[in-house]
Amino acid sequence: MKWLVLFFTVAVVLVYGCHTSRNSKGEQPEQAASAVDTLDIADSTEVIDTSVAILPIEEIISETVAANNLPAHIHKTIKSNSQSVRIHLIDVQPGLLKINVRHRNEYGNIRVNQIVMPDGSADGPFGQEVEFNATQKGNYVIVVGKSNMASGSPMGDVYITIQ
Repeated sequence: MKWLVLFFTVAVVLVYGCHTSRNSKGEQPEQAASAVDTLDIADSTEVIDTSVAILPIEEIISETVAANNLPAHIHKTIKSNSQSVRIHLIDVQPGLLKINVRHRNEYGNIRVNQIVMPDGSADGPFGQEVEFNATQKGNYVIVVGKSNMASGSPMGDVYITIQ
């Protein structure tokens, strides 16, 4: 399902880009026709968060927690099927992170979708109870949201505990 949304978004951007009257350099189409087509490629050191790029900002609920304040108990309310909670853990030291996610409704569809590590790599999807070995020192992002492999809605009160 995520790939379908990503494919559709890319297709819309490409179609829209083909129908604009100026190219990225501000030239008229007839001026650009004589130029060689080029493709800008992002530097490999740049981290592009595609999930943020295609989701409206109101679809992301953010919370920041300093690792020295753990354990943390977080309560958020998800208001749409596509909304997710992103918890930014600051200054994490290597060790075991225990994450527990619960929905107020016993049939609520919620899980830890992804854990993004300080170097930009990610792991997941996970379930509702996660024991994650944080091997890197730095900032982590825990993404909590709907499981596309299960039925039910993520909408409602969500309780997240991190230790």
